[in-house]
Formats: sequence, structure tokens, C-alpha cells
Amino acid sequence: MNKRIHLILMAILILGLTAGCEMPFLEPTPTPTATHTVTPLPTRTPTETRPPTSTPTETPTPEPTITSTPTITPTPTETEIPQPASLAGFVTLSSDTDAPFPATLYLRAAETMATFYSGKTAADGSYKIVNMDPGFYELWVLITKQTAMIPGCDDITLQDAAWRLGVEFEGGKGMTIENVSLTNAILLVESLGEENFKAIGYYVVLPDFEILSGVENEFDIELLCK
Repeated sequence: MNKRIHLILMAILILGLTAGCEMPFLEPTPTPTATHTVTPLPTRTPTETRPPTSTPTETPTPEPTITSTPTITPTPTETEIPQPASLAGFVTLSSDTDAPFPATLYLRAAETMATFYSGKTAADGSYKIVNMDPGFYELWVLITKQTAMIPGCDDITLQDAAWRLGVEFEGGKGMTIENVSLTNAILLVESLGEENFKAIGYYVVLPDFEILSGVENEFDIELLCK
């Protein structure tokens, strides 16, 4: 108890001393402020941004390019000028032996009866036709003008398959027959009626007969006697 009283008294004393004396206040020591040196940035003078100026440029018109093309002069070719030709040979009738056959030859236009050249055989069966233009013809060789068989022969046949039997009628008409003999041709003409088709000649005919230019064309003709 005395101790508590003692403490109270001590507190009162301290409060009284405090009230009678002014206690000096300590100024707070200012905290040094960090100083920053601000270096001003260089001021940019604003520049005016201009759009790029397009300078009109004139596109030059290209000059035409002249290319020199070498001129090729063709070498002149010699065109062969057709020269007059001739046709020569023998006409024979073949049986057991060959014998000269008297005949008349005609060179005609194909599929017509127009005659360009003609010639007759000599006694030995030879013939020659001169001053002919080269080209293709039909060769007609007259066998007989009669509607009858050649004396001494039962029939006349063709030399080979290239030949035909030909019949000439009045009025400039004619026809050729393949793979027949003279007898067959005569029978065919008779069946046509003479009032309509009168035969004036029977021939052996070779189509596509060529005469070469500038030479003597040699050609022998053989009739087969059966």
C-alpha cells in the first residue's frame, strides 16, 4: 500500500515539473532530398511532311525496230520444155508362129474418141508415128472392121490384163470391155441391136499409155490368135 502511494506521489511530482518548465523541441533534421538535374531534350522543330511529289515522266515511244531480213534469191530451176517424141514398134499376130499383122493405130484422149495421132503398119508389121506431144493417151489398135473373126483364128485374146477390147460405133461413140476376147465383144454388140449401136471397128485398147518427151518410144504389140 505504501508503495502504491509512493508511486502516485512520484507521478504527481513529475507532472508538476513538466508543467513549469518548457521542454525545448528538437527540430527534425531535414532528410537530404536527392536532386536530379533535368537536361532538357533538344526541341524538334516540327517539319512539314509533304506528300512525295510525283514528277510526271513521259514514257518514250519506242522507235520501230527495222530488221533487215536477208532476201533469198531462189536458184532458178530449169523447167523441162516438152520435146517432140515419136512412137515405133511392131504389130504381130501370134499363133504357132509370129506373123506381121496389118493394123492401124490411134492415140486418143482418155474416155473419148478424139484422135490425136494415128499411123499404119508396113508390110513387115512395123509402124512409126512422129512429132508427138508427150503425155498420156489411150492406144487403140484396129483388129477388124467386120463383125467376123480373123481368118485362121477361132478367137483373138488380149496380150495381158492391162489391155481391153474396144468397140467403135457410128456417130463417134465407143466403149471398152475388160477381160473379154474378140468373140465375146462381137456377141455383146449383137445383143445391143444394130439399129441402136452399129459397130464400125473392133480394137485392142491400152489405157494410160505414156509417151515420153524427146525420145523415140519403142512399143511392140502382140495379138494372140486362138
